[in-house]
Amino acid sequence: MGHIVAKDGVSWYEICMWDPRAERHGIGRERVFVRIERDELTVPWWSEPFGDRQPAWTQLGLSLPEATEMAKLWIEKQIQIRGIEEVRRLTRRTYYNSRPIPEYAIVGRLDAYFPEWIEAYKQLGLLPKDDVPPYTPEERKAIEEGSRRRYVPAR
Repeated sequence: MGHIVAKDGVSWYEICMWDPRAERHGIGRERVFVRIERDELTVPWWSEPFGDRQPAWTQLGLSLPEATEMAKLWIEKQIQIRGIEEVRRLTRRTYYNSRPIPEYAIVGRLDAYFPEWIEAYKQLGLLPKDDVPPYTPEERKAIEEGSRRRYVPAR
């Protein structure tokens, strides 16, 4: 789904397994983040039904612009598969019809609330450039601090 080479020369990939069911639009539930540095491959995160929750790209060591680029690659693939109007509808539903719970947004599946995702949605025109997510300044600060915290896989 996505690949960038970070400023430190490390290659990052996001891989999503194929799901042939029409309602899934080819997007499988299994996702993997892969890091390649000096020909050494590591998998810092993969989705598991009862395992680790998805970290922010910034928690894995990417800068905010690099993390935003990775988020944009995922979103662009969704636009390619579902169409821009459907992605816009789903994006706005996420941000305007449901209120995040900071504890879960920091460590949970609500990755859409990490700063790189919000910025990517704005850059792609799916959220207004001046949009402020529907949470208090304290909740926003907690989410941003959580997204900067170094990711440590669950054991």
